[in-house]
Amino acid sequence: MSATEQIEVSGPRQAELSESLYYDAFSATGVLTAGLVEGDVLAETVRPYAPPSESQMSTDSLAQVSLGPVEQVPSSVVALAAEIVGTASDPLTQVRALQQRLRTSYYSDGSQSPSSPGHGAARIASMVEAESLVGDDEQYSVLMMLLCRSLGIPARVVMGFNPSTDGDATTVTGADISAWVEVPFESLGWVAVDVTPDRDQVPQQQTTQKVSNPEPQVLQPPLPEEDPAELPPSYEDPDNDGSEEEQDPGLPRGLLLAAASVLGLVAAAGAVLGWKVLRRLRRRRRSGVGSALGSWEELVDRARDLGSAPSWGATRRETAYELDPHFPQADLPTFANAVDTQVFGPGDPTSYALGELWSSCDAIIRAMGADRSRLGRLQARLSLRSLVHPAGRTPRRRPSGGTDHDDELSAFPR
Repeated sequence: MSATEQIEVSGPRQAELSESLYYDAFSATGVLTAGLVEGDVLAETVRPYAPPSESQMSTDSLAQVSLGPVEQVPSSVVALAAEIVGTASDPLTQVRALQQRLRTSYYSDGSQSPSSPGHGAARIASMVEAESLVGDDEQYSVLMMLLCRSLGIPARVVMGFNPSTDGDATTVTGADISAWVEVPFESLGWVAVDVTPDRDQVPQQQTTQKVSNPEPQVLQPPLPEEDPAELPPSYEDPDNDGSEEEQDPGLPRGLLLAAASVLGLVAAAGAVLGWKVLRRLRRRRRSGVGSALGSWEELVDRARDLGSAPSWGATRRETAYELDPHFPQADLPTFANAVDTQVFGPGDPTSYALGELWSSCDAIIRAMGADRSRLGRLQARLSLRSLVHPAGRTPRRRPSGGTDHDDELSAFPR
């Protein structure tokens, strides 16, 4: 990053600002306890950042630094990182591959084309799972950091000012705020990696209206009259006196039965899919803790449809660890902990927390079937296992010699 060499204060409050200005050269962070008002001027002299050459980075090695943990990373981000780097194992090669993929995507801050704000797990997941990557500086930087972390590469997000962002490098305004990613090297220190696409790389807005360019109307000459066509002579069948009407053979009965069978299968498949969609909506629309429990029930039903039924009576964490070997990319234990946090936390879960929970649920469900074939995923969608034994509804079991009260206790879900 650029190094600050000098900060000069001017204006009517020069003396007051000079006494309240503190700057830490190690972290390149300054604070002005007196605040700023109209008329205050701060002039900073900086030494521009000179990025190291590619040869310098290739001969150096990445530094292993201790960074804070990143939790609840969408599984789609992990899958995207593996897809981009492929078989590359060199960390610098992986960083360059990730940078190239993000730099060639689309930029949008929401002013010219639709783009949601924020950089939470739900926003990053929706960004990755869309047809094309679309976002701003902050979102691309957070995404790059998560992609690097998923590959074991230390990375951090840095926010600062880029005076040339708005086209005027002489003054620094709010429009010059930018974000980027830094990766540590043993000898070079933290090296900046710009992953944000150019701001003129905006998503193409397709138009469905065809430009009308009518041809001039010209009076066409009349068509010549045609001689009447000569019909072939008709021959009467002496055995047919015309009393019987012509019979229409119609469609073969076998073809009709086959068509009816196909329509029946399509209707049955539609009924199964519709019932599962309706069940998800009902779970999502529950209030408070019920909605959090519904997200977990969706994952368990998905596992059952994919052929991995959990043991009866197990807790969420026990179920997660039991199913985790069957779906290693889904990270079910982490999601189970997130659900428990909302269920057993103080008060009811907030609507934002529930939205994040369901967004993670949708991403995990896609990851659970990522290693299956298209036919396998279709069979899971049409499976009746989760409809016959849905999660969240424990079958009533009456032990021999038990009472109705014992029956109710045995049916109470854990």
